[in-house]
Amino acid sequence: MASKKKKDDEDALSSESETESESEEDEDTGLTENQNRLLYMISLYSHKATPDTDEKDEWIRKQALIVLSYEGIVAGVLDYDYAPSSALINNRRIWMNCSQESKSDVEFLREEELVNGLQMSSKSFQPITCYQISEKGKELVKRISRKEKEAVHEFVYARGTRELLTATWDGRNYFMTSKSGFRRRSTITDTEDVSYVSSAYIPQCLRYGGRPTLSNAHRAHESAVTQITSETSLMRLLL
Repeated sequence: MASKKKKDDEDALSSESETESESEEDEDTGLTENQNRLLYMISLYSHKATPDTDEKDEWIRKQALIVLSYEGIVAGVLDYDYAPSSALINNRRIWMNCSQESKSDVEFLREEELVNGLQMSSKSFQPITCYQISEKGKELVKRISRKEKEAVHEFVYARGTRELLTATWDGRNYFMTSKSGFRRRSTITDTEDVSYVSSAYIPQCLRYGGRPTLSNAHRAHESAVTQITSETSLMRLLL
């Protein structure tokens, strides 16, 4: 009877500890789901050096963070939109699928002092911004739920390992690589067509005669058939 009672007490304590851990994981951080996951991702790629050790500070570059954010969007973990944006990488102008919402959330995390920022200069003397999790941010990360952390693990780790993927630029494309030799090309530079129809607009005060501006609103439906139009034009050129 005594052994049975002891076992029941242990089971009760175990269930209580599990309930406490679950309640801790469900604790509100005051951030949105995207901000939680973005903050946790930054904490994985950066940290402040421990005093009185040979350890060095680790920072993540803004460009690498943009690539990782895109990978998170493609993986369905970060709920952001993205659009082609011009960027200068190693003195080469390229187009990348960048998320302005992600950039805005990073700036918000900086304003809340959850992330540190550092301005540096590249080899080509271009300004570079780097980010690092702050002490305040590290404390907040402890309150992020396990579910959200595991969601981030889906795209920051090489499949089947606990090796962080890093964004590597080879002069033409970005590759997601790991220390064990994993290598996968990122599609961040595979920009898509953004279909839209626009109309010229000139304020009345600047109009001094001449041909009136026309509205192209009646052509809006053509933006949905851009791909078909492009393929048809290509076939005509080939013929």
